[in-house]
Amino acid sequence: MGEPSDATTDGSANCEIIPDRVTDCRGRQWPHVNESNPKFLDLQSALAEMQRLREENVRLRCLLQEHGIQIPAAQSTTGIPVTTNALPSAHIPVLKAEQRIALFRSLFHGRDDVYAVRWENTDGRSGYMPRADRDWKAYLRAKDEDRRKVDRQTRKFRPLTDEVVRGHLVGDHTIGIYPLLQDETCWFLAVDFDKKTWQRDATAFLAVCCELNVP
Repeated sequence: MGEPSDATTDGSANCEIIPDRVTDCRGRQWPHVNESNPKFLDLQSALAEMQRLREENVRLRCLLQEHGIQIPAAQSTTGIPVTTNALPSAHIPVLKAEQRIALFRSLFHGRDDVYAVRWENTDGRSGYMPRADRDWKAYLRAKDEDRRKVDRQTRKFRPLTDEVVRGHLVGDHTIGIYPLLQDETCWFLAVDFDKKTWQRDATAFLAVCCELNVP
């Protein structure tokens, strides 16, 4: 008995025939999708990312509700109604202004005796500087080479108060805080990982935090 032949009886080579339409269990016909098609793979990736973003959105909205922060109604940009069925249905009271300020200051806790205010020049340059009251008379009386020294010696820093934080939250001004306390400790860190080794650097940083019991 001979080996199986790769040719059909009419002499043509065997090939896989993929129908251009498939029928589901309800008898409906749908176009066949070739899963090896790059466009299909891109679609799968986009759908997975969309699902991840939806789950992240729900998590963040729940976190806001846990802290009593009111969430504005979601606006649809596609004409499709936006539902929030995944959010908890329990009633959570909305925090008062004083409570929101206290929450903000507990999350971003730095020095209370000084804060920074953002400045911007007409040429586009911007930055932050300590908010302070200056003795301009002493400054102007000093020699040019001594003015910076006199300014440091005579200026009085303004403390960070609830009213200052309120102005920041409502958009009256933009402030910055000094996380490093006078005893060289801090309540939070802002760390930037970039370039090609950012993942390895972040992993090493996390390992050190775990070793030193840094939350």
